[in-house]
Amino acid sequence: MTSHEQWEGLSFVCDKLVENSFKALLAGGCVRDALLGVKAKDFDVASDATPDEVLKLFPNAIDVGKAFGVMIIPFEGYQIEVTRFRMDEAYKDGRHPTKVSFSSEKEDAKRRDFTINALFFDYKEKKIIDYVDGLSDLKKKRIKAIGLAEERFNEDHLRVLRGIRFKAQLGFEIEEGTEKAIRDCLPKVQKVSNERIREEFLKLLMAEDAIGALGLLYGWQAFAWIVPSFHRELQKLNEEARDELLEVSSKTLPRKMSQSNLEREELFVRFFLPFLNLQARDGSPFSFENFLEGLKTELVLSKTEAATLSKLWNLLLQLPEWESENLDSESKVSALEKCLYPNVSANESLRYLIALLDRIGYSQWGALKGFASLLEALSSVINSDQGFPDKIVSFDDIQSMQLPKGPAIQETLHRAFCWQIVDPSLSKEDILSRLS
Repeated sequence: MTSHEQWEGLSFVCDKLVENSFKALLAGGCVRDALLGVKAKDFDVASDATPDEVLKLFPNAIDVGKAFGVMIIPFEGYQIEVTRFRMDEAYKDGRHPTKVSFSSEKEDAKRRDFTINALFFDYKEKKIIDYVDGLSDLKKKRIKAIGLAEERFNEDHLRVLRGIRFKAQLGFEIEEGTEKAIRDCLPKVQKVSNERIREEFLKLLMAEDAIGALGLLYGWQAFAWIVPSFHRELQKLNEEARDELLEVSSKTLPRKMSQSNLEREELFVRFFLPFLNLQARDGSPFSFENFLEGLKTELVLSKTEAATLSKLWNLLLQLPEWESENLDSESKVSALEKCLYPNVSANESLRYLIALLDRIGYSQWGALKGFASLLEALSSVINSDQGFPDKIVSFDDIQSMQLPKGPAIQETLHRAFCWQIVDPSLSKEDILSRLS
């Protein structure tokens, strides 16, 4: 832990607490991760110092939850959280305690969710403190709720998803009693805010063993409570099709995440792409528009995520045509037009799609082999250094066709560029002739 970039700030906070006769215990995930040899995301400190006492020691401390004993201490671009030992009383809305009372460190440990997350590291004594047998569960690679599992999940329904997510992140098994309680309490997840569900699901998809956790979600029909729109469509598939989805997802989801915003924004695209491909290939009744509207609400999709899924869906619908040996140039142009983003130049639109598919690794799995033939058609006009070449037909050329003002001009310019891609041998005059 001492090599962590936040260690200086942590030491500053803990040293001052200890110097003033307060306890300073590193708590939660940072202790678990250190014992597993994993770099901690950040550090939390549990202490017997009250919020007012913390404020006296650190005048720049930020009150983010004084009633719950939580204070934030800024330090050179990051933050250290200091929380008073506490015991949670009755919970409201399945997420938050109505009141807390300050308590001992032992009671503080017992209020937490899983044993492996309730370990303390005494900063002064340099030793692990374990009140819940968390070390044993850590060695056994087991996720186990503290006390009665169902009580923990009734207090905070989000813990149900956290348990599944920890399985995905750590590759641990879920203890039998805890697993039963998770399955029994899954329906309560629907009471959790969509924003929190989105964040937990993203973390699960970023995890090392995401596929193992997704296998549980499929098997437990958990999407009924996490992403109901997706669940309704899954119910229409047979077991073989669901197994295929899981297998293909194992190839589209990234093995290691760089935590970049780009990768986070693409996670839902990567996850739902195999399902959309299955729907496009199967040809069964499916309303993409209704499906997307559901996802927008349930997973709080960003505009970028929704737009990318829409364009990939349009692309998938064209793939059977691209795979046809008898496809004429006119049909290829029409198919390609449907893949372009509205209000974005054809250059940028196609370049983005190609880069996205390359990151997903479309060429490594056969379920989207149509992409290969599409990209082969584009390859003759792609410059590896500069992207696509300049358009042969310009905006002025299109205007000279005396088209009515409005979207028709931009649409015709797009179509001209599609002709350039489909048949690179065409001259400007050839393309204008086809457009007219």
